[in-house]
Amino acid sequence: MSKQAFIKKQMEKQLSELYDKKVTEITSLQGEKQILRSTIGKVIGGQMEHRNQTFFHEADGTLLKVNTGDNSSVNVEIVRSFNSLDYAERVGLQNQNPNAYKLLKADLVEVNGTDKVKSLLISDGVMYQEFLHKMEEPVKPNLSGLSIEDSTKVLREYDEAKANHEAQVNAYNTDKQAYLDGTLNRKIDEIDEQIKEAKAEIGEA
Repeated sequence: MSKQAFIKKQMEKQLSELYDKKVTEITSLQGEKQILRSTIGKVIGGQMEHRNQTFFHEADGTLLKVNTGDNSSVNVEIVRSFNSLDYAERVGLQNQNPNAYKLLKADLVEVNGTDKVKSLLISDGVMYQEFLHKMEEPVKPNLSGLSIEDSTKVLREYDEAKANHEAQVNAYNTDKQAYLDGTLNRKIDEIDEQIKEAKAEIGEA
């Protein structure tokens, strides 16, 4: 092989490697962009599975019906009787919480005006994910009658659950703030520019 042929082969190899590298870079950037768009969609309209749905939750023994709208904003009501639900809602409750369905059908429901129930009941208008954050907030355990060993274990589990819950809430609030202050949209614009530059380097429009 002549020197010229060797050099040409090496250059072609380098150009091929550079092309593959740029294609990988573009794919990665497009993935980042899709994640950001998905995050914005969840912040604006909630997750798709949370929109235009009816969910049932129990809080301190009280059964709550949570209806969501197009953007997953909630309307919360206390379920006081079996007859207050239409057929579709009864089927939904039976699928989501069979035990609550049986108790409600037997007219064995309770309505407890605890602080948690009151807090959830006035959640109208918030996103369903934000409602879940309030719903799933760990409750400090009652240690009455427990041994020191059991108390320590229960408190440790509570602290872990509380820390995990706070991390989820903080992550959601961070994404929400990043959308509101324009950070997420600016990141998308920056990625679009990077994709444009990378495509130009390999001769793509």
